[in-house]
Amino acid sequence: MNKALLIGIVLLTGCAENYTPNTLPPVNPELLAAPCKLLPPAANSDEDLTIDVQNAECTRQLRLKVYRLQDWVKNVTGDK
Repeated sequence: MNKALLIGIVLLTGCAENYTPNTLPPVNPELLAAPCKLLPPAANSDEDLTIDVQNAECTRQLRLKVYRLQDWVKNVTGDK
């Protein structure tokens, strides 16, 4: 019993000496900002067209943010 405990302690302390903290490259703060919100349609057709344009731009920004985050993850993990 004492030998098993001693071996366990030696193995744990041996691993602890070789431990290096996991450091990741920094993430662009812009990618961590709160996403834009999609707006509901309006009753007025002119307002609704404006909202559609704003929603299309918001969707484009969200898609771009996802692609940039995926690229960051691929660079960190080394996936190609």
